[in-house]
Amino acid sequence: MRIEEKMNDAYSKAALTLTTPGSLDAKVRENYRRELARFRGAPRAPRRKAFLLVAAGVLALVITGFGVQYFSKIGDERFSVEMTQIEAVSYNAETAEVVREQLQQVKDQLQIGEKALVYSPEIKKMTLPKLSGDYYFAEYVSNPRLDRDITSWESNLAAKVSGYKLPDTNSNALSFAGGKEEMQFGGVVVENDVAKELHSEVESGKQLAWQKIERESEAFPAYTTVYTDANGAEIYVTMQVMQKKSKMVGMTSGIQEMVALNGQEALFVDNAHFPYSDTQRNANLSWIDTQPEASVLYTVGSISDSVTKEQLISIGESMTVQ
Repeated sequence: MRIEEKMNDAYSKAALTLTTPGSLDAKVRENYRRELARFRGAPRAPRRKAFLLVAAGVLALVITGFGVQYFSKIGDERFSVEMTQIEAVSYNAETAEVVREQLQQVKDQLQIGEKALVYSPEIKKMTLPKLSGDYYFAEYVSNPRLDRDITSWESNLAAKVSGYKLPDTNSNALSFAGGKEEMQFGGVVVENDVAKELHSEVESGKQLAWQKIERESEAFPAYTTVYTDANGAEIYVTMQVMQKKSKMVGMTSGIQEMVALNGQEALFVDNAHFPYSDTQRNANLSWIDTQPEASVLYTVGSISDSVTKEQLISIGESMTVQ
């Protein structure tokens, strides 16, 4: 059985709302093996890399060197996001609630600035335990430092995100709530050995396995600015800096629509099976800003039921005015 058939079979058996592209072949597995070898210290000279990205309700691969085609695509010559829509195989709201409680339980034990990987029988039910013979899935959780001073936060963004843009807070009735150096939900998981240990602990009967992780640097630096609107709903603006030529490919059960922001192509996704919020929803709008040294993936979103697509588009338009 080819690797893509194994993936599809595994997804069908796991209670997933999300899946991995069936058209990826054995090259993906080899990419995983080489990337893992680099993190274990083995010498190699790779040209292609693969990372697991668990963020914003999408289980996806961030890879380079592949030509897989999807229904929705935004991007430039350096970085692109390619997504397709699938029907939810299964989604259990009660299991999702247990997972949220587990992640919060671990977060409560982390000091500010610490991060960890988490695995449990409930996480196993919701997600694919292994994407290939060598790659193990685990949830990412952190207790990030939150900068509540807008002047300080903008100074930080100016130093780290070329040509950064934030919303017009006046026209969109937004109030700054804080900034943090990571994505709003999830993260890029590269500590495969840690994830494998967590799998072993759960297989041995442990109900909640987790371990702190430390990183010298992030593979894809992300910066999230959080706002509240006039109704008190939280809205986030995330910037992911992509310096290397790569693409994110994946699938989601959420509704997708291509929209234009002052001529800027953007992708709107509204996911009603989002396990990381009590509302089960995550709506977001993404586009890519091309800078000389990097491509910046902007995502404006909210888990609040009161935030509309039109509201997110208005915010995006205020960030893309030429």
